[in-house]
Amino acid sequence: MPRKSAAAAPPPPSPADDVANEPDLADFLKQLVNVDDVGVGDAGGDRFLHPRGAANADAVWSDLDNLDVADPIYMSLGAGGGALGALAAADHVRERVVDSPSPASVAGANGRGERDTRKEVAENRRDSNSPASVGGEPTGSGGRGGSGGPGSSAASAVKTFEHLGETLRVLSDQLRAARRPHESVPEVGGADRTAEATQRRLASTLDDISERLDVGSLVQLFVPKLQSRTGGALVMLQTFKAFTRVKTVHREKFWKYHRMSEGFFFNLSPGGDSNLLGLPGRCFLHSRPEWTPSVCCYQPTEYPRLGCAIDCQMHSTIALPVYFDDPRVRPAMPFAVMELLLDQQVTDMGRVFDTCVGALRGNGLYTAGTDRLGTEDTMRAALGSKLSRVGEGNDVALENMCHALGFPLAQCWIPNDDGLLIAAGAPYCVKDAMAFPF
Repeated sequence: MPRKSAAAAPPPPSPADDVANEPDLADFLKQLVNVDDVGVGDAGGDRFLHPRGAANADAVWSDLDNLDVADPIYMSLGAGGGALGALAAADHVRERVVDSPSPASVAGANGRGERDTRKEVAENRRDSNSPASVGGEPTGSGGRGGSGGPGSSAASAVKTFEHLGETLRVLSDQLRAARRPHESVPEVGGADRTAEATQRRLASTLDDISERLDVGSLVQLFVPKLQSRTGGALVMLQTFKAFTRVKTVHREKFWKYHRMSEGFFFNLSPGGDSNLLGLPGRCFLHSRPEWTPSVCCYQPTEYPRLGCAIDCQMHSTIALPVYFDDPRVRPAMPFAVMELLLDQQVTDMGRVFDTCVGALRGNGLYTAGTDRLGTEDTMRAALGSKLSRVGEGNDVALENMCHALGFPLAQCWIPNDDGLLIAAGAPYCVKDAMAFPF
C-alpha cells in the first residue's frame, strides 16, 4: 500500500500580506516611498528608493526585510532626516536581531565583557577640558551616520556648536513661516556661551550625571544641525560620540545603541511626519521632558530605535530639553536635548530627574518640567496644605471600590495651586501587587 505523502507546509506569509494586515504600518511605509527630495540621491539613496517603484510600499517592505544592518544605506540616507529614522523603524518593526559586537571589537573590554566602574568614569573624563575630545567611547568602535571614529565625531561636534546660533535662527524662521508656536532664539555667543565654553559645560554635566546615577546608564546629547538640501535647509537633531557617557556592565551593548543613534537624524523642520520626530524631536519641539519606565511602552513609530533598544537591554528612558537660561524666567528655545537610558526598569524617575537637574544647574544650565516631575517629597511639597485637608475615609472608599469592581489599582490626583494634578501623598489602594510600581 503506497504511503500517503505528507501535506505540504503552507508557504510563509509574504511581505505584502504583512503590509495588508497592518494598515498603520502601511501608512508608515508610505513615508519612505513618498519622501521628498532631500539630497539623498547623490549619496546612494536611489539605490533603495528606486527602481522598484516610488509608490510601492510592498517593495519597500520586502527590501527592508532583507536589509543587512551593516548596509551603507544607513549612512547614505543620513542627509534625509526623517527618511533614515523611518527606515530603521520599519526595519525594527520586524524585530530584526542586531548582533552585538564581540568583546574583542571594543578596546579595553575584559574577557567577561564587563568593566570596572571607576575605570569607565576615568575614561569618560579623559581630556574633558578639550572640546575636541570630550569624553568618549573606547577607541576603535567606530560609528554610523558618517562618524569615522572619536576624532571625526569630535570635529563634527565642534563645527555643529560653532554654527549653533545660525541653526537655531533658521529653525525659528521655519517654524514662524509654518505658523508653529515656539519660543524665541536663545542668545548664543556671549563670553560664557562660545562654542568652547558651551562644550566644556556640557561635558562636565554629562560626567556629573554619569557618576551620580546609581544605576547603569547611557547619557547622550542631541544638538540641532543645519543640513543643506535641494529646496531649502533642514534642521535635524544629531548625537555625537564626543558628548556621550556610558557606565554599565552592558557597556558594549550600550555603545552599540549609541552608534545606532548616531545614524539617526531627527528632523525638526516643519513639513515632516510627526511620527518621525522620535523621542529627541518631540522633547525639543514641545520644550518639555518625556520619560517612560520601559521603552517597551512605545510603538516603533513613536520610538524608531525601539528594536535596537530592546536588543541592547535598555529599559527606562528620559529625555530633557537643555537651556542656557531658566525657561520659567526667560522663555527661549532649547539648544539641545539630553537623553538618558538605564539598564534596569526604574519606577522613581523623579529621582533620576532631580539628579539631572542638579548636574545641569551646577554647570550653569537648565531644563524644563521641574513642576511636573520630581521625587515624592518634591511633589508632596508642591501640594502644600492640601494634603492635610484630604479625609482619611478616602482610602476606605477606594478599597471598597477596588473590591466591588475588581480594579487592581485606584488612586486620587489632587490639583496644586497651578492646576497641575499630583498623586504623591494622595489616597490610593492597590489590590494587585503587579500594579504597585505604577
